[in-house]
Amino acid sequence: MINAAKEAPAGEEYVFCYLCGADNYEPILRRKGMTVVRCRECGLMYTNPRLDAESLARSYDYDQKDLEWRLKVWKRSRLVAFKRYASEIEPYRETGKLFEIGPGLGWFLQVCAERGWAVTGADLAKIRCEYIRETHGIEVHHGTLEDVFPALEAGTFDVVAAWNVFEHLRDPEGTLRIIEQLLRPGGVTVLKMPDGRALSGMEFPWYLQPLLRLYRRRIYTSTPTHHLVQWTPEHLGQLMSRCGLNLARVDDFVPLEERPIKHLREHLRQALYARLGFPYYFVAFGEKPGAKGTGP
Repeated sequence: MINAAKEAPAGEEYVFCYLCGADNYEPILRRKGMTVVRCRECGLMYTNPRLDAESLARSYDYDQKDLEWRLKVWKRSRLVAFKRYASEIEPYRETGKLFEIGPGLGWFLQVCAERGWAVTGADLAKIRCEYIRETHGIEVHHGTLEDVFPALEAGTFDVVAAWNVFEHLRDPEGTLRIIEQLLRPGGVTVLKMPDGRALSGMEFPWYLQPLLRLYRRRIYTSTPTHHLVQWTPEHLGQLMSRCGLNLARVDDFVPLEERPIKHLREHLRQALYARLGFPYYFVAFGEKPGAKGTGP
């Protein structure tokens, strides 16, 4: 995937297209010193060049301050969404096993455990793993999915979830292939990520394009430093198919409640854009072929 033939600035690396492997692209956006390009062959949008592995790891802040900020800003709002989707994965229940990639502070795991699921996960931040263990009594592995995969029982999980994680992955196809191995036949992966259609603008009439450009700058949250690929449902579905999964469902997701209520102007602005149908996030259900499940 890394295009070693091209010399990149220090701490960065050029990559081939994550979906089709081509090296034929055009720049479409520059933000925070990074460039988002569109593949001329398949249309996938991704950061190129991107931070190399060492630089990317240094750019994340996993500390007590980050933990406290997440508790203050996100807990109540995230629980609303997690309770909804904890209910909607029930038809897939058979073994009762659920794995989450990058569980953050463990709120989705907590909600699912309260519904009787046997839950676990893996997170890069040791401080978060300790918080989940101490606060929720849930054991979470410290490391990447690739690190912990050998210790997991393949083919036994009903659900593998990843909320706001997939866009960060340096090897999304490799991750999907591991997810497919973890799932039992008929299991499902539930993935939430920013909606790359907000950057394309191709699906909107000309008279909405100026407003769409403002939306990209003021509302749409994707940051190309860490969000390495701007996934659309179409492109994600293509990658899932390659990895043995079927894109069964896509939900548009506009988390108005994720902003503190004191940011009233942001709420109103975001509500307007949602009314116009501008993409923000989407949640994708990728099923592994087989019987869905017996339910709770």
